[in-house]
Amino acid sequence: MTVSFKTDPFTALLMGDESLTIACGDMLLAGGHRIAAVLTRDDAVRAWAEGQGLALCRDAEELLPMGLAADWLLSIANLRLIPDAVLALPKRGRSTFTMVRCRAMPGSTHPLGRSSMARRGMGSVGI
Repeated sequence: MTVSFKTDPFTALLMGDESLTIACGDMLLAGGHRIAAVLTRDDAVRAWAEGQGLALCRDAEELLPMGLAADWLLSIANLRLIPDAVLALPKRGRSTFTMVRCRAMPGSTHPLGRSSMARRGMGSVGI
């Protein structure tokens, strides 16, 4: 189910290597938000970002010299470690969203989110 809500526009760094990264990026842009850059090594995600005219980099070494500012770092379907220098970039916070396999239900996957709110004792959020 898709829930519609309105929020003030924000700028995000989008990091990930799967089709879920593209889907979330499309939702961000459709919601009037701005993507400062896409960090990916995946060819399909790179092609999508290029098609959107977005700044693109493969890793932190390419991103950091760009001097980009963003409100949020959104790590979507990203299995790479995120360097501390990248984690420090967003002004408002960071959030991770990925699909995980559930051992209790073989063959199924479930979304799992984790945000910087976890540091405040709120933990991961399973949806």
